[in-house]
Amino acid sequence: MRFFFIDWILLTSISSKAALGVDVKRLRQSNRPSNAQGSPTTLFSSSLDPSENDETSGRVLAMDMDMHMDHNMFQPLSCNDELSVDDCVIGSSNYLGTLSTVLGTTPTGEQVVIPCGKCAVVETTDGSTKSLPDGINVEGMLHFPSTANLTLETTHIVIQGILQMDPPDAALRNKVRVRMVGSEDHILYPHTENESVCDGMVCNVGKKAIVVAGGRLDIQGLEDDTCPAWAKLQSTVPPSGTAASTDCPLDHDITQGDGSFASVDIGSTPSGFGQHHSSGTFEVDKDEDGNKYLTQVVGWKGSGLRVSLDMTCADPASASNNGGKYRFSFRYRTHEGGSNGVAIWLQLQRTDGGRRNVGRCPAPIDNEWVTCTTIITLTDVETELLSQVATTMETKSGKTIDYDDVVFEAVARSHKLTVADPKAAACWGSRPNDEILITNIESSGGWADQAVKTVQSVDDFTGEIDVGQTKTVGGNPTSLEDDIHMASEVAWLSRPIVFEAEGDGPSNTIKDALHGGHLIIYHTPNVAQRIEGVEIHNFGQQGELGRYPIHFHMSGNVAGSTVRKNVIRESNQRCVVIHGSHEVLVEDNVAFDSYGHCYILEDGGEEDNTFKNNLGARTRTQPKEHSIGSSDHKPSTLWITNPKNHFIGNVCAGSQSTGIWFELRAIRGDSAELSENEGKDPKVLPLHTFKDNTAHSNHNHGMTTYFLGYRPHSEALFEGITSYQNRNGLMLHGTSNVRVKDAFFGMNTGSGVLYFGNFITNIIENSEFVGYCGTSGIKFSLEPRRSQVEVYSTSFSGYNDACNSGSYGKPLNIGNVQSKKEYDMPILSNLTFDSNIAHALNIGTNLENRNIFIEDHDGTMNPSGLPGFYVNDAAHMTTFIDTDLCSPGLNNQALFCENTCLRRIIVDTGSRDDYQMVVASETNSAKVFTFDKYITFNSANTQFDVVLPLDNYNVHFLRLPEQEIMVPPAVTFTFDDETNLDDPPNCEHITTASISFGCMQAHEECSASNECCSGDCSGEGKCM
Repeated sequence: MRFFFIDWILLTSISSKAALGVDVKRLRQSNRPSNAQGSPTTLFSSSLDPSENDETSGRVLAMDMDMHMDHNMFQPLSCNDELSVDDCVIGSSNYLGTLSTVLGTTPTGEQVVIPCGKCAVVETTDGSTKSLPDGINVEGMLHFPSTANLTLETTHIVIQGILQMDPPDAALRNKVRVRMVGSEDHILYPHTENESVCDGMVCNVGKKAIVVAGGRLDIQGLEDDTCPAWAKLQSTVPPSGTAASTDCPLDHDITQGDGSFASVDIGSTPSGFGQHHSSGTFEVDKDEDGNKYLTQVVGWKGSGLRVSLDMTCADPASASNNGGKYRFSFRYRTHEGGSNGVAIWLQLQRTDGGRRNVGRCPAPIDNEWVTCTTIITLTDVETELLSQVATTMETKSGKTIDYDDVVFEAVARSHKLTVADPKAAACWGSRPNDEILITNIESSGGWADQAVKTVQSVDDFTGEIDVGQTKTVGGNPTSLEDDIHMASEVAWLSRPIVFEAEGDGPSNTIKDALHGGHLIIYHTPNVAQRIEGVEIHNFGQQGELGRYPIHFHMSGNVAGSTVRKNVIRESNQRCVVIHGSHEVLVEDNVAFDSYGHCYILEDGGEEDNTFKNNLGARTRTQPKEHSIGSSDHKPSTLWITNPKNHFIGNVCAGSQSTGIWFELRAIRGDSAELSENEGKDPKVLPLHTFKDNTAHSNHNHGMTTYFLGYRPHSEALFEGITSYQNRNGLMLHGTSNVRVKDAFFGMNTGSGVLYFGNFITNIIENSEFVGYCGTSGIKFSLEPRRSQVEVYSTSFSGYNDACNSGSYGKPLNIGNVQSKKEYDMPILSNLTFDSNIAHALNIGTNLENRNIFIEDHDGTMNPSGLPGFYVNDAAHMTTFIDTDLCSPGLNNQALFCENTCLRRIIVDTGSRDDYQMVVASETNSAKVFTFDKYITFNSANTQFDVVLPLDNYNVHFLRLPEQEIMVPPAVTFTFDDETNLDDPPNCEHITTASISFGCMQAHEECSASNECCSGDCSGEGKCM
């Protein structure tokens, strides 16, 4: 059964309409004037005379846009075949006149019509507003030349012919605004050449609609289409004239709570505290290099260093604006045995007694200087009343702490910036009040951490863009000069052509009137549309299916169509939607502050489209009460429902949920009924291109395949992913046959890669992970057979920084994310770490009863360079290992055992009876372990999962509960690598020849019916 969204109308058959007293023929043809060719022109009508049908109270009985269309398509009108922009001049036989002339001849209450084969020109140049209260239907051509400079206000625009908009003249600072108004739905009457598309009826296209039905958009908003839409932040330029002031020194009355400093020779404060770069420092006591430092003997818990401040001459911008930024920094050192239990908090203290913790220092390392620094945003009250910055200890008394290089300074907040594209300055300041967007403004902020700035001036020669200095800037965002991976993006938010809409409709807790305009290319195949250089503001109608800022709707192949260098701001629902359409180029667009999924493929049948170099930021959750039946309440900036498309260089810079989501459901909606999609499953389709995409500052995942997964028949390459400052950089779930290559995962608060519940092996190679204390590089679970991750030639750094609790980061972290009875170990090779090698792998404490045996094939995870295995420190793993070859790892749960070779054996008893299996070394009688059963295969038989080093072993079984020595009826030994087709360990390992059956000395008794020895049993039940 097919269901359609119908938001306002009762759908009946034509005969039913006649029964209601509506003259359908007159409904379609009344008020339809003749065009120049003598044929009826089409109309957009918003209402009928209520007297025609009291029962409908004036609501038009018409068809919803998709009802009974059977996917018929609008075609270009043949009467426009010879029409071009050359006809839009006086003297041409196809010149209709100016828009004002056409408007003046249109009867009151009727829409403006541009007849097929004719061209009208927008002639307004004075910036005034021209109102078309009943809309406009373009069957011919409407031309906006570069001289146009106006606001066009209307209720709807339908393009069955051509809408051509040339770039507004930048020298004249021209601007074209199209403002959509009204709250009534409107009706499309197709031209006679296309009237069968609506099955002989009319189509409801909603309110504030720009609709292309068989026509063509040719919109070019930029005179110079090489102007960048966005670029990476290259550098910030500190304001000039802000040298350190010596008139306002840091108060050098430095005291400590109990006064128990070892030395009190403060020395001098060579620099003052004042505007921007000025700072105060102090040094006491000389060390062997002549450096001075201050020594404190801790007297009591809570004591620490206190630095008094004189805020009367603070940074003027900070003193007058909430959000002033300051840096508090120092070095400290503990002595032998003093680091244990030391935690240092950073605190602001006010003259009224108020205080606030503002940071925590890295854990100390005995006899080494550790730098502690924090950036502080002052509130108005703190700016006025701040008296001290201080450290507060959590430690026992009597410990000695040294301090050095104490600094409290205002952070220079840049007025100016440069970006990586040298053309940006010339382009972005071309018109007054142009705005730019800066992402990740606080360098480590959240999903809504962006700032919009007005361009004050530009310097074409230096490329500097002056954006002023206000409290919303705060500290300087990260630039390429700071970090090549995690630099902020800067986007140009202004365009000379603007589509905007007034709001109406429902509200939510953040925004009122969530229904703006919408633009749809509707059932129009084989026409190359061009939408370039347009600023689209307040489009989308939340909760109404099909009402989006830019929407290609069931148009089939539209090769040559481009959606390029546009800006979509404050969208109420989605951004660029490709629905049942193919071969669209979506490139260099900027979408900021939108609801629901942003750049999307809607039904899952869309193929051969290209999303390239698009930027999306502040992608908001769409409330469930305004749902359109999809997952927009968990929005992703790039929503991928079919992998047979190209995704290159896109940036997802802040979603309330996810940056990039492969949600590969079954093909649905209208696309599911197309014969071309019959039997097609997006989960297994090949991936065309996925390269150099970035996801950062997203609340949940930078990128995910959860929960349906992606399992292509041919290997899919995720190349050049950059994912940072998310909860998880990449969550792979339900996935197989994917290779992640040349990726960067940095500063994600959970894991760089979270890997669980997958099918068949996925590979990570030539990648880089950067983390910090408490985070994981790759967190993987016990995966089913042949589905564990393989990691090659990958580096891990930053995880060695200890948290104040004493814990560390976990470059490789295996945990019971999703429990599996059948599981494999990851394959790791050629990995590098800047951390203590013992901290490279963490084994979760809930895995003490599992077999963890991860091979370091080439010794790259071992400082000595010798190969070996990571194992969990549990008796069932270590009984047979020479533990003298092992060193402890994180949390004493993992051991790295070099020159050790382990191999896994699955033992199946062939019986459902309960057994224990006793394994004994034949070379060392002290090495004996009794294994309990563990079902690893989908089998009802009793099985054992055993990992053993090279040796010769004797095995026998005890039947429970009596612990009677018995030989199960059909014992089989299977080496794990033989079942999963991987190679055996890269070292000398046990084989079938290493295993023998027999009774140990402690278990020599046997029964006549069940031999336990390789020989015979005596009549007395003894082995002979």
